[in-house]
Amino acid sequence: MKNPIAVGAIIAIQIVSIIVFIHVVLNMAGMDMREQKRTVQKNDRERSDTAIRI
Repeated sequence: MKNPIAVGAIIAIQIVSIIVFIHVVLNMAGMDMREQKRTVQKNDRERSDTAIRI
């Protein structure tokens, strides 16, 4: 029989790593959405700046 504390620690680390992995994936997906919105806003701003300059 293995040390139950060690087994529990390994299981806890695995659970935490899975949660962190899911968080990273969701954040990457969310950032892609946000980045697209931000670049669209930036393009609009640049367009308005060039229009003002003209």
